[in-house]
Amino acid sequence: MIFEPDAIFLPQDVMRYWLNLGVDGFRVDSIPHLFEDTRFLDEPRTNKTGTQEGDYDSVEHIYTQNLLETYDMVYQFRAVVDEYKDRYGVNRVMMTEAYANTEQMMAYYGTDDKPGAHFTFNFMPIMYLSNSSTAQDFSDVIHDWVDNVPEGRWGNWVFGNHDQHRVASRYGLDLADAINMLVTLLPGTAISYMGEEIAMEDTPLTWEQTVDPQGLNAGQEHYVEFSRDPERTPYQWDNTTSAGFSTNATTWLPVNPNYLELNLEAEIIAETSHFKVYQQLSGLRRTKTIQLGSLNTQVVSEWIFTFSRELEGEDTYVVLVNLGEEDATVDLTKFYSDLPETVIVAVESVNSGHARGHEHSPQSLVLKGKQSLVITTGELL
Repeated sequence: MIFEPDAIFLPQDVMRYWLNLGVDGFRVDSIPHLFEDTRFLDEPRTNKTGTQEGDYDSVEHIYTQNLLETYDMVYQFRAVVDEYKDRYGVNRVMMTEAYANTEQMMAYYGTDDKPGAHFTFNFMPIMYLSNSSTAQDFSDVIHDWVDNVPEGRWGNWVFGNHDQHRVASRYGLDLADAINMLVTLLPGTAISYMGEEIAMEDTPLTWEQTVDPQGLNAGQEHYVEFSRDPERTPYQWDNTTSAGFSTNATTWLPVNPNYLELNLEAEIIAETSHFKVYQQLSGLRRTKTIQLGSLNTQVVSEWIFTFSRELEGEDTYVVLVNLGEEDATVDLTKFYSDLPETVIVAVESVNSGHARGHEHSPQSLVLKGKQSLVITTGELL
């Protein structure tokens, strides 16, 4: 396809141009805003996450987002993507980004007759969970997604991105591994923002260092509330100049001062680290159980949340998360009836007090405050 200066091209033509070059798919940013009500009516102001203040679930109050025309265009986009699947026998993926309520999010999947996005980013954990959320809160948010995904469609999990303060800053370093366990072991695609695998934290910035228009527009008194710069600072590769991101002593956004200790190279060398936990979790995603197994969630107490992934003929995996400050002893046999007399620690959070490969009775698993475990009924990978 050759672009001519005076030619008029449809969005579908642009997609075909890139598909012809061999791209594997598209991430369609901010899809809810594609069309707008032609009456230009007012609607509630939005906060940093892009969610409406007030009654967000009241669809009639949203005049610039998630209109019927937007969904129809997504279905047209998907038809183009599927053209190339049919032509070459290789799937091309389409992901859409939307902060919306459950009904609006699920509509982006489309129908069997008019399929839409393969999935829309599941921002519900970002929108509705925080470091003060209880086990029941986590269960509710997880089920609000898995119980509403149309049959035969694929889920996904997002706890952090370039528009949100980093997971390790929002939840604390002690829960960083727990969040990665949820992202990687719940059914669906695991979506991690760069740096979450090593538990990078926000970089505190002065007004003079702020470059994000969203922060600048808020003014010096309020830039901290709105700037997205703290979560966008350079990746911390090692402890050399500018964390190995650049050979310059200064970068567009400054490197977090903690890069001297918190960096990928140090976590690769360390005996235990957030990166090694993430590697182990990624390895579990290659198992049939995590790819195809059922999900069974259990609220053990106010602060203890657990879920299992099970598949007939395969090893079972159970994730335990202690969201609270106090240590707790959990009897998993009360919630999962088919566990053997001993289970094996497959993955443990940093500072959990457990060791990978150790055997334990499922009737008396000790879980420190803010720590998490993955246990298995089978062998270590």
